[in-house]
Amino acid sequence: MSTLSLFVLGLYRLLPSIKRIINQYNMLVYGCGAINIVSKELSTNQENLKSGAIQFNHQINLINVKFSYQDKSVLDNINLVIN
Repeated sequence: MSTLSLFVLGLYRLLPSIKRIINQYNMLVYGCGAINIVSKELSTNQENLKSGAIQFNHQINLINVKFSYQDKSVLDNINLVIN
């Protein structure tokens, strides 16, 4: 009986550590979904510029820019010059 009580006392002392380990595991499993979503959003295809040089003439010109979102026109024929 004394051996059994020794094992029970040891298990009682280990319970807080086991609880922390399980809690941290649950946090990792819960956060994994968010990490996968962010990783998917950040892994977009990049434009292939090859080895050609990009000419920069001290300004950026946007001419007749159109943008729509969910079949609604947000920008239509916008012109912008950035020096």
